[in-house]
Amino acid sequence: MTPKLKRADSGETLVEVIVAAVIMGLLGLTIVGAIIASRPIADKINSAGLTMANLSSAAEQIRLQPFQACSPTAPQPYALSTTALQATNASSTGLAITTNSLPLGQAPSSGLTYPYSATLAATGVGTNFSWSVSPALPGGLTLSSGGVISGTPTAESSKSYKFTLTSGATSVTQDLTLTIVTISVQVNDASGAAWVACQTVPKATITGAVASGSLITYTYSAASAFAAGNIVTISGVTPAAFNLVSATIISATATQFTIASTATGTYGSGGLAGLTKNVNVQQIIISTSIGTRKYTQTIAVAI
Repeated sequence: MTPKLKRADSGETLVEVIVAAVIMGLLGLTIVGAIIASRPIADKINSAGLTMANLSSAAEQIRLQPFQACSPTAPQPYALSTTALQATNASSTGLAITTNSLPLGQAPSSGLTYPYSATLAATGVGTNFSWSVSPALPGGLTLSSGGVISGTPTAESSKSYKFTLTSGATSVTQDLTLTIVTISVQVNDASGAAWVACQTVPKATITGAVASGSLITYTYSAASAFAAGNIVTISGVTPAAFNLVSATIISATATQFTIASTATGTYGSGGLAGLTKNVNVQQIIISTSIGTRKYTQTIAVAI
């Protein structure tokens, strides 16, 4: 007589129970594996969200600054405050890091570099203490044992860093994100239909000028033509009445343009005069990078 398998209380055979248990175990491992595998994705999503928030903060800082028009000699008129975003929570007791955010850093732009400085704050610190950070800070920046982040950033980036404060036998840590942004200033070109980098705004040379009634017509040479509506700054002309700041061109050709003025006479001496084209609209592009992915935000500033 063939023996029968003993049945479990629920009515399944022991084989069925064992098979079900194995399946549930494998399913559990699959779920755990999926959760573990999804953590890097979640971390990237959180990092991207924080990065966009930092870019928005940078844009707000620029909007709050007094307007400064860019020019070929000052192509980057915007410098972020290195303290505007630094916040602390001083309500902690005992040894605690009270800095809970870091100011944005500014990467090189238009041939200019921007020094960075931020001091970490803490409570309950004894006379013998030191700070450290992991991983290493972005290129150009270092952390002193006294908690000062300083240097000149070399490239844009956005990353979380673990700062450790050790005082005596006690250590505390704080995760802080440090974002280095690039700020690129662009201006309308002569046609008003395209954007060009601010430092490439054309310069020209005045070779002659004649005043007639309420107008002055300048003869110029330049790589690209000026157009009606362009705003120009004229300097170095003799007599001085022909030198104007932020004058609007009424009409223009490839070699001449006319502006309104009360000056009289003709172009005198003093050599060739400098002519700089200004603009009435600027486009500010703020960007940073997480690994190989770039994040940007654009704002427009008008005179």
